[in-house]
Parts: sequence; structure tokens; C-alpha cells
Amino acid sequence: MIINYVGKPNRPLFCMQMVIGLLIFACLYSIGASAQQYAVGKRNISFTDPSRSNRNIPFECYYPADQAGNNVPLASGAQKFPIVVFGHGFVIPASAYAWLGDSLARNGYVVAVPTTESGFLPSHGAFGKDLYFLCAQLKAENSNSSSFLYQRVWPKAAVAGHSMGGGSSILAAAEGPAVDAVFNFAAAETNPSATSAALLVNKPNLFFSGSNDCIVAPSVQTAMFNNIPNSCKTQVNITGATHCQFSNNNGTCVFGQISSGCNSSPISTTQVFGNIMDILLPFLDYHVKDICIRGQSFLQALQTQTGSVITNNCTSFPSCGVVPVRLIDFRAHKSNNRVLMQWTVDQETGMDGYAVERSLDGRTFQQISFWPARNRTSSLERYDAHDQNPAGNGVWYRLHMKQMDGRESYSPIVRLSATTQNLEILSSGPLTNGQAYLTVYAPVQQVADCMLIDMTGRCIDRSRFLIKPGTNKYTIARTASLSPGIYQAMLIAEGGKNISKTSLLLL
Repeated sequence: MIINYVGKPNRPLFCMQMVIGLLIFACLYSIGASAQQYAVGKRNISFTDPSRSNRNIPFECYYPADQAGNNVPLASGAQKFPIVVFGHGFVIPASAYAWLGDSLARNGYVVAVPTTESGFLPSHGAFGKDLYFLCAQLKAENSNSSSFLYQRVWPKAAVAGHSMGGGSSILAAAEGPAVDAVFNFAAAETNPSATSAALLVNKPNLFFSGSNDCIVAPSVQTAMFNNIPNSCKTQVNITGATHCQFSNNNGTCVFGQISSGCNSSPISTTQVFGNIMDILLPFLDYHVKDICIRGQSFLQALQTQTGSVITNNCTSFPSCGVVPVRLIDFRAHKSNNRVLMQWTVDQETGMDGYAVERSLDGRTFQQISFWPARNRTSSLERYDAHDQNPAGNGVWYRLHMKQMDGRESYSPIVRLSATTQNLEILSSGPLTNGQAYLTVYAPVQQVADCMLIDMTGRCIDRSRFLIKPGTNKYTIARTASLSPGIYQAMLIAEGGKNISKTSLLLL
């Protein structure tokens, strides 16, 4: 369901409802906003990506500290901080986004703004890979005893960007699992296409745009937004905002606006920043910090913000229990004729255990297994469970997390198509060096044809596989006839008895 919030109504009844809503919002927001505010440390860091000929990736890093300054220590204590990696706009320096790095670091995030691809002939594909690499590498710093982030990184990351960097953030999010959420400002189309790559970004997304932007029209972001398959996506078009206000009116950017005759705005850059942070912080707190109550704060911020046109389909979030365990992730996927569920938790203490619940209609759930908690607080804990008998046209799963003292909460719900007796593509995705993979299930050994179809519907490659019973993984290499981009893979059983389709990205 899509909900649109437009403008600022001026009706007495609405005003009364607004006052009540603001009081509720103040209560909810205070829970998140009362979290510790930090001083901001900054340092320049460089990582090397060995998978790309030891490519050097320097970046400006903003992080929570006890005292402000360059190269100061990370904030004292044991608190772990999530990662935000932000891509700059075309020929706009990383320093133009100090306002964002500073704001997020004060609120408990480690922010990386890479300085790569800053010239007049940037590679958007390389920049997207830089953003993805930093998400993965900064998470890994949690285990690097020589890093100033050692044992202090929360295992989730958001990727983001402005203009060129915004489009590249979509390319990065399509790369793989190191990205957990995406937000961007006035995202521009890229080469390879960010609009096409959006089809592979099944992650929470938050798009910001400006109605006075004549550099990258809001319709460009709308095209990307519409292609995002995730059920939680939001687009905020700030009335009167320009392209360069997102980069704090950087001089290089403003010169382009003046040349285009669109450098005026009826609102201040401070107002733009305020509109952004009111919505962005609860979005990140919920999806990246896993602070459940901030989901409701996010919805309230969308409803109470004035001066923006908002399209949102994140209409509800799981009710927040008070179980202190922190659920890092809950996933389910099909394996042969059963479903494998996996979940990871942190801060597990005083827990009774986890009930795995299944539904055939998405509404009524029944427990199918129970897993006692290990209650080892010194490390992340990973659990595996199986459903041996999935059935119906679709199946839904959730975790019912139970505390020894009776408190409880639920995980987000995961939906899978029912396991069938047909040939089926279970998953697909990009690999490095111009390759992609398909994971295929077959109930019996059989021969199948795999066709690659481009975005115009033209079949440009065909191959034949011998598929063994169970789950199989196949690699597709890009040939001279295949340009980088989005393709649909169609698997056809011998004799045309059944067809399975998926989209994949060839790099």
C-alpha cells in the first residue's frame, strides 16, 4: 500500500489531531533522541581492495568520540556503532558532506565518505564497488585487533550518496549482503544503470529529492524508487529544495546551478537539513541500529513533517516487545524440500528461547519448533532451524522471542513461495570478474535450457544444463556478446513443462 503525505492542511480538526500526534511523537522520539550524544572525531583512512588489483580507497571518517578533534580515540565504553558509507556527487569534494558526517557521528554512527572517482571522467561502476567494499571492510574492522574500531562495530551498514553518489549507492546495494539499508539525496542515473540495478535492491530504501532541482529532476529518483522490490521504501520530495543544498551549497555544485538558471530556493539549507534528519535518524535507528521503537518514530515523522511531498509504503512495523535480546537478522530460504531458517542475536541474557512460527495465510501463526537460548553474552549467537513440511501456495515465518520472566517480542515476518515439485530458480546474484550465479532446485535429474533476456525482451544467450536432484549452483560468465547490465534468466525444463524466471546482474 502506498500512502502519500502532501503539504500542510489548515483545518481545525486536523490541527487538533496534529497536536495529539505531536505529543505522541514527542514521547516516542524522546526514547530515541535521548540516546547519548557524542563529540565528533575525524580521521583520514585508506583501505586497499585486493580483489581489484589492490585498488586504493581513501576516505574521510567521522565517528563518535569523547572529545572533538582529528585522530582522537573512539568514544570510550563498549557501545558498538553501525556503519554509514556515503558517496559524493560529481566533482563535489567529500568535505561538502561534513554536515551529514558530523550529524550522524553525534548520534552514534561511523561515517565513511570516500574520495575516489572525484575527477571529470568518473567510473560509476568503480565508485559503486568502492562504496560496497567500504561497507564490508568497515564491518570487518570489528575483528581487526589493530583497528581503532576493534570490537566496536555493530554488524549492520547503510550505503548512501548524493547525485552521482546517490546513483552509485544503488549500484553498491545491488552488490550483495554487506549493505543493510539505503538512503540517498537527489540520486542521479549512472552507467551502469542505477535504475536497472534498483530491481536487485531488496533492502529498506529512503530517497530524498528537491522540487527545485533542475540538475537531477525528482522523476529520476522516482524511476529508481519504483523499481525497488523491497516492501519498505519511502520518497521525500522537499518542496523548494535545490540540488546543491544537499551538499551544503558547495561552490562547484552551485556554479552548475547558476549556469542552469535554478540557483534560488524559498527555503534555507538549514531547513533542508532539518527535514532530512527528522526522517533519516529514525529510519537508520530502526533499520540499522535495530531500535524497534524508532520504527514508529519514523512513521510519525513522515506524518508530521510539513513542506514535503512524501510517498511511503512502510505503513507498519512489528510491535516492539521489551525483550532485551537484539535480533541482528532472521532469514529463511528453501533447500531441497525443506526450509532453512537462520537467525543471529546479540546481548542474549535471561532468555528462555525462540519459538519458530509458521503461517499459511500471513495472519494466523502456529509454533512448529522451539529452540532454548544459550545465554552466552560474550558473542553473537547463530541459530538454525528447519521446516520439513512447508505447504500451501505461500508460507510465512517469524520468531517468537521469549524471556524467562515472561516478556516477549517478535521478529519481522519472512515470506517464501511454497516449495514445489517443479524446476525452480531459488536465487541469483552477481559475482566478481563479469560473472553471475544461479541457484537452481530440481526434484529429479533433468535437462533444462537457460536463456538470458535483455531489458528489451531480446534473447541474447542460450545454454543447456544437466541439473541434478536437489539444489545446484551454476555460474554464468559474461561473454563478448553480453554487455554489463541487468538480464532476466529464464530456465525452461526439457519439453517446456515448466518455466522459472529471475533477474540477475552481470558486471
